[in-house]
Amino acid sequence: AEQAVMITGPGMPRLHSIEEAGERASGGFVHALLHGRFANPHELASRAAHHQFDVEGVYAVVAARGVLQAATASGLTRQTNLIRSVQQLQPERGATTMATSLGDLLVIVRKVGSGRARGRDGKSEHAAAAGLVRHSDGDAAAVAFGRPGRCVSGIMSSYREARVALEVARRLRYEEVAGYGDLRVFAVLSQVAQDVEGVAFAREVFESLHSPGERGDDLEAVLMAYIESGGNLNAAARSLFMHRNTVLYKLDKASRLLGMDIRSAENQFTVWLAHRIRVLAEVEAEVGREINPVA
Repeated sequence: AEQAVMITGPGMPRLHSIEEAGERASGGFVHALLHGRFANPHELASRAAHHQFDVEGVYAVVAARGVLQAATASGLTRQTNLIRSVQQLQPERGATTMATSLGDLLVIVRKVGSGRARGRDGKSEHAAAAGLVRHSDGDAAAVAFGRPGRCVSGIMSSYREARVALEVARRLRYEEVAGYGDLRVFAVLSQVAQDVEGVAFAREVFESLHSPGERGDDLEAVLMAYIESGGNLNAAARSLFMHRNTVLYKLDKASRLLGMDIRSAENQFTVWLAHRIRVLAEVEAEVGREINPVA
């Protein structure tokens, strides 16, 4: 036993170092996949072969916030163990799962099939991964995923969609696992939110509400609570923890500033649409800056 300890003892740190180096290489490969950072197809092919990664497969990306706590040694250990656990998740034969940390995000790249599957929502494929992420540390996390896509370009697109869905869900206080396909209205409005005329429309609708001397954010919150409650004044008051008369006063003031009767269903739709376009435009710009920062 003493001889065995003398022989194996010095080798254990070396073994851990090799394992950690492998994990760093795996994380670096996932980063490159998410951002398309390969010098040429040969580099992609060689690195993919090293990690036994099928570059022609169909993958979807899951992004989670609130599960990583790397500020302490114990938090870093939990983070490492979580990433290992996620990568070992293989409920289906031939499924590949890779994960890494990106700032405060846990990002998972999971193979969900082969061929062309861009139109699929991929909800069932993510159920186990999202469930593991949400309950990994005893607390609920914010989890979102993009639509499946093929090859590296599909992974990049799915990652962007996951990031957009994650931020949109946060702003709208959507507490469930958010799939980009679930937020279909945002998928439809995505092009409008990137169009100059669409952004101008959203800005013009709310411009008078945010004029100098007005509490625009407060009025807008009341306005959206009223619209999202289906025009039910009492329900809006309850959701805002305000008195019914206070909500009514603020709605009347918002109507005067907007120049439209907010009780009209058509006007409610106009305000709702402008709000959604503005939220999506802000999120798209924010995610774009993070994914592709200006050098």
